[in-house]
Amino acid sequence: MKKIGIKIALMGVLAACVLSGCGTYAPSISEVWEPAEITDDLVYRIKKSIYCELRLATVQYGNGETIGRSGPTSPLPDNWGAQLNLYITADETGALNPSISYNRIIHNANIPRASPYGQSFSLPFTGVLSSQAVRKDTYYSFFTMKGLKQPITDDDTSCGEYSKSDPNDPNIYPLDRRGSSYFLSGNVGIARWMRGALMAQDAIPSSKTPKSLSSKTDILQYDIKFIVITSGTANPTWKLVDLSTGGGMPLASLNRTRTHELLLTLGPVEAAKEGVRPSQQAQGVHLSGEIYSAVASGLRSALMP
Repeated sequence: MKKIGIKIALMGVLAACVLSGCGTYAPSISEVWEPAEITDDLVYRIKKSIYCELRLATVQYGNGETIGRSGPTSPLPDNWGAQLNLYITADETGALNPSISYNRIIHNANIPRASPYGQSFSLPFTGVLSSQAVRKDTYYSFFTMKGLKQPITDDDTSCGEYSKSDPNDPNIYPLDRRGSSYFLSGNVGIARWMRGALMAQDAIPSSKTPKSLSSKTDILQYDIKFIVITSGTANPTWKLVDLSTGGGMPLASLNRTRTHELLLTLGPVEAAKEGVRPSQQAQGVHLSGEIYSAVASGLRSALMP
């Protein structure tokens, strides 16, 4: 029995080593295969890429005039603003399901050892050990529509950046789009959404209220989420004289779920003590989007195996 205890202890140590790889430390927002220098810089590059796409879309569709019921109006008035929420979530889980069986053949003196009708004894041991670590980074930004609609000039760094290695280099280079996040692609669909939303708004505009005769009261919102799931399992089997392992469930399983979400709300602004801020209606719509995102993420996390 002493040897059996040593074998079980060794298997327990091996299982603990496997579990230590996932769910027992603060997850990284970047993937393990990405270069080491892509750490918190990833957030900056994601925000820069989204801001560039938003600028390009507003410059393209926000300027000009459309004919509404009250005469020519701008598709995106200067007294509008853009609220932007960026959610970056990393959910890592690790689980161990060890299954060990102690097997013993019992011989009866009245039955020959070579007989297939001998008796056997099996005592299985099973256990479950799991851990989970969830990291969620939230970033909020507010931009005035008047600033977003400004033409992008050659010396504008909205869609470019100066050299990081040479501070004296006056040239502006394209954005660094390395990394696993789809938000780095520069093709999140803001321009396509804005074009369709503005066409629908211009075709059926909201009625003007007495306090906003010169402002559009419509509010537009865009929510896009990318979910990438990476998982793996291992189920080794040992068959020893007295012990055997392995069963229906894998011995070790690792799971990493990465969620990148963008919530964008366009709507009127109102005067504040020092500048402007989103109107109450725009804040309410944006808050409802935040609540929906939080509830949806919570339900999905609870339903995940």
